[in-house]
Amino acid sequence: MDNYRDQQNFDKKKVRQMARGYFFTHKNIHLFTQIENIHFLNDKSAFVTVHVAMAGTVITDINALT
Repeated sequence: MDNYRDQQNFDKKKVRQMARGYFFTHKNIHLFTQIENIHFLNDKSAFVTVHVAMAGTVITDINALT
């Protein structure tokens, strides 16, 4: 997906740079994911809305994020 843009107008290259910097400086990375919806277009593709929280310690449930 080369035409990626997020809500902060970051493109794929910028997000990749930010992720590399984060992963380089943090040894432990924990992700908490929540799938909001999945819309199947056909047998080989779908649109998915996923919320992801990233932290240096384990996120046990969504209440830990508030």
